[in-house]
Amino acid sequence: MKQFPAYPVINIRESGRNIRRICREQGYTANDLREYLYLADERVVWRWWSGRSLPNLSNLCALSALLKVTVNEMLVFEDEKSAGS
Repeated sequence: MKQFPAYPVINIRESGRNIRRICREQGYTANDLREYLYLADERVVWRWWSGRSLPNLSNLCALSALLKVTVNEMLVFEDEKSAGS
């Protein structure tokens, strides 16, 4: 049987907090992100920041460009074992 590395699981809550921290450090508000990403409502950004949801792949890539960080730097991962406990 093949040995695989631990399956990465995104911690949605910590990823949202991390994205919010990066935005705050760079001076971006929820409304700034709404405008940049052409979102109808800034509540979408607040849902990301509170860890209730994550940006879709297109928005993650756009945020990566805006914030000058990689997608992996925005997201917080945990391995399968710690995710289940």
